[in-house]
Amino acid sequence: MICTEIILSSKLIKKIFNQPVKPFFEISTDTRTMQAGDVFIALAGESFDAFNFIDDVICKGCAIFVYNFDESRASKTELLSIKHPNITFLGVTDTLQFLQEISKNHVQDLKKKQLKHVIGITGSNGKTTTKNILNHLLNAVLGEKLTCTKGNLNNHIGVPLTLLKISENHVTSIVEMGSNHPGEIDFLCSLANPTAGIITNIGKAHLEFLYSQEGVLQEKRCLFDRVMKNTQNDGVFIINSDDKFLNTLPVYKNVVLIGKTRKNIFFLKNGVEIISQNEKISLHNNELTGIHNFYNLAVAFMMALMLFPDEKSKLINAVSSFKPSSNRSVWIKEENKLIFMDAYNANPSSMQAALEGFIDKCSKEKVLKENICFVLGDMNELGAIGPALHEEIGGLIKKMQGKNAIFVGRFAKNYQKGFGESSQIYQDVNELLKDWKKIKKKYEYFFIKGSRSLQLELLMDIT
Repeated sequence: MICTEIILSSKLIKKIFNQPVKPFFEISTDTRTMQAGDVFIALAGESFDAFNFIDDVICKGCAIFVYNFDESRASKTELLSIKHPNITFLGVTDTLQFLQEISKNHVQDLKKKQLKHVIGITGSNGKTTTKNILNHLLNAVLGEKLTCTKGNLNNHIGVPLTLLKISENHVTSIVEMGSNHPGEIDFLCSLANPTAGIITNIGKAHLEFLYSQEGVLQEKRCLFDRVMKNTQNDGVFIINSDDKFLNTLPVYKNVVLIGKTRKNIFFLKNGVEIISQNEKISLHNNELTGIHNFYNLAVAFMMALMLFPDEKSKLINAVSSFKPSSNRSVWIKEENKLIFMDAYNANPSSMQAALEGFIDKCSKEKVLKENICFVLGDMNELGAIGPALHEEIGGLIKKMQGKNAIFVGRFAKNYQKGFGESSQIYQDVNELLKDWKKIKKKYEYFFIKGSRSLQLELLMDIT
């Protein structure tokens, strides 16, 4: 909830009809989820303008309607304000900038009250899983005093909406931050004003605009720099020291490096052991797969422990009950089939880590290679080197002695070039669905992963 004073203090307001009467409001940008009494901000883009839904929003009972002001809309909104004197009509120079401005001012206001920690999380892979684990752990300690990014609201619109969900009752907020262009993390940090942070890793992701892993590091480290600036180099920051790029960041008082190179992390059968302040802490979870996810668990746990050291036992107990969210590194059992599903996102780094984790589990369970089927979709936003990176992953599966592979999407032939002609290729998931029932009968274990746009999760909807 945001107070009315912050809304009305915006420097972007050009015209106002009717004064709001409530002291606090919820913010909405989606007509489908807006509730009566909300502030509705009519965002506009190249192919849409939510101002066109003004009549629907009024019917649903919005309290304040915020729109991009121009003279052509002045007469309509003035007439509507006379017809609906209980609704405030707020014309601003730019609704997106308005959303971002009030979210920033909202956080600054709450930091003067009870809000103590704003934890930023970014990285090439695993940031959403790490966020979910940290949210699960801290929920055991803070309960309703904690707020966290929902879903993947991690961009220039999602982060402001996340910040506006922080209320006066919250003491800690977890904010996921995503980026695919230079400067985006720094901008998101300027809104959230983080005081602690995690960068999961620096991988081959979003290379279309960040060009190289060095470019990814420069973009992601903006979170580190902002946290240190906001806290006079005293903020808690967790770094995976086994990442050669992150290992170049400076180490301050509350910067914790965790990794095999520091000899303070050891991987167990279904867990990880951390050495913190000369004490061994064993963390066990049967739902996570792969070393990469146990790294995520380790860094999330260390962040929680650093912020709330007196709650160690609660945090340890909470580890075992964490379960990955739908379509994210989750194991699904269907009759006598076991399916690893990660249809939410994919880049070369996350694909390799997921494949290694999957193969490790299959090896431990002594699954025959002939009974395993790999289903891989496109890895998007890789720029000119995308085809070569898909070929590398195809070659990796071959090197892992994979026998059966299906490749889906516009880079399917590149995958196949690396793996070999014995693989099957499909133009899209709808084409694959025609053969899926027959394919499922042939194998016992399935690895399914690709970028979100491929919609590989549709394979699970077919019975």
